[in-house]
Amino acid sequence: MKLSFSTNAFVRFSVPEAIGIIAKTGYSGVEILADVPHLYPFSTTGPELDEVAAALKKNRIEAANINANTAVGYYGAKFWEPLFEPSLANPDRDARRWRVE
Repeated sequence: MKLSFSTNAFVRFSVPEAIGIIAKTGYSGVEILADVPHLYPFSTTGPELDEVAAALKKNRIEAANINANTAVGYYGAKFWEPLFEPSLANPDRDARRWRVE
């Protein structure tokens, strides 16, 4: 079995940087986020795709899949902070309770 990790965890890095970090941790595959701030389909350029392909080759890692959740690009930056809230990891007890109920 081959394990992969998502660039979604590295939104403060470029896709090529995220690929490098993920490869250095030992994963054999990478899930690439097709959303802002990574490869949003409606703004990604050919040269950006070339950089991603080069990073995959340089780091000897495969693209396992494309995460096509384009919520941030579609809804805008105001959507970013509450994207996964409320979560079970939220320090606010009421928010966690709401999630369970």
